Amino acid sequence: MSIHVHPVLIGRGKPLFPTSDARTDLQLAETRTFGNGVVLLRYDRPAAAPPG
Repeated sequence: MSIHVHPVLIGRGKPLFPTSDARTDLQLAETRTFGNGVVLLRYDRPAAAPPG
């Protein structure tokens, strides 16, 4: 999953995800900053721990 953050001075914006009480663990895998101020944030789901 990648998220691009666009800096905005004013405005309300649109929700990216529907409202939920569920929690999803994510691990930041990569960041990249572009010359126009946009930031890429790439997340992965952590690997499941082996049983036992």
